[in-house]
Amino acid sequence: MVRRVLFIVLVVVSFPLSADSAALVAEYDRIVAKCEANDGPSCTIVGKEYYNGGMEQKDISEALAYFNKGCDQGDPQGCLFLGIFYYKGEGVKQSYFKAIDAFDQGCDGGSAVACKTLGKMFFHGKGVKQNYFMAKIALSKACDVDEASSCHTLAKIYYNGWGVEKNYLLAKEKFSKGCDLGIGEGCVLLGKMYHLGEGIKKSVKQARKYYGKACDLEHKLGCEAYALTNKN
Repeated sequence: MVRRVLFIVLVVVSFPLSADSAALVAEYDRIVAKCEANDGPSCTIVGKEYYNGGMEQKDISEALAYFNKGCDQGDPQGCLFLGIFYYKGEGVKQSYFKAIDAFDQGCDGGSAVACKTLGKMFFHGKGVKQNYFMAKIALSKACDVDEASSCHTLAKIYYNGWGVEKNYLLAKEKFSKGCDLGIGEGCVLLGKMYHLGEGIKKSVKQARKYYGKACDLEHKLGCEAYALTNKN
């Protein structure tokens, strides 16, 4: 912490602190103390300050150390940032294995972004053997907390039967949720299911509804399909 003290001293000398700034420094000191007492979220905040060069001098290795400590103390955001460091190889040797471990911890702790990233690594086989079943598990957790792209990818897994038994009802449910959350392609594919009667009762009216919703989301195929169904 010597560098932090010197950094703050230099700032104070150059720019005398206002009452609000002094309160900010005092609050940050409390966060640092909480981190030293093994409070995970506080350690993650300190890591962000080192990464962004805010209350600390920018130092990627220190940021990594604090994200690691935050993760070790059970903070899912700390695990997420740690995973990103290893995934990108930023300030550390790239390791998909360590990235997956960190994302897995973050996902278990409730980080939707960690679940999404973990799921898509398994889905695409990025740094790990492709495994649709493992992708489904992680993406389901993210979708449950309204992570839109995860719902959409999960729907495609069920629709195509990738690594799981094909299930049109679950595909419809997840496409619908992704559509409601703003995924235009999800609206198109849900419209297609209604249009063709794939696992659900065929309904051109419902198909048109979802094609129109996709068009409202500026999805080109949605607009084209909406125009075609309006001609019939």
